[in-house]
Amino acid sequence: MSYKDVCAIGNRARALFDARTLDYDQLGVRLMPTAVYMDVADRMRQYQDEFSTATERFLADYPLFMEEAKSALNDLFDEADYPTVAELRKKFGMRMSVLPFPDADQFD
Repeated sequence: MSYKDVCAIGNRARALFDARTLDYDQLGVRLMPTAVYMDVADRMRQYQDEFSTATERFLADYPLFMEEAKSALNDLFDEADYPTVAELRKKFGMRMSVLPFPDADQFD
């Protein structure tokens, strides 16, 4: 599994989320109609599962990628330039948070 595969899954999830939500503010908060919430939540869980699986496969292959870099770079290879698998694992994630939003009728 390659890094590009992991990114592609994240990009598909982001595209779904962006297509089913509306811009709200500059901090990344978006509005989602309640009518589509269950469908989006189900699909996002599927993407989360795919993303986690792809990430774990990539991380399992990471030592091999480092060995390939070591062979390609020879004396220029410096292991300190590469994060450990544990450090790299912290760089991958996907989450969707839901916040309550007042109904327009509450502003009377």
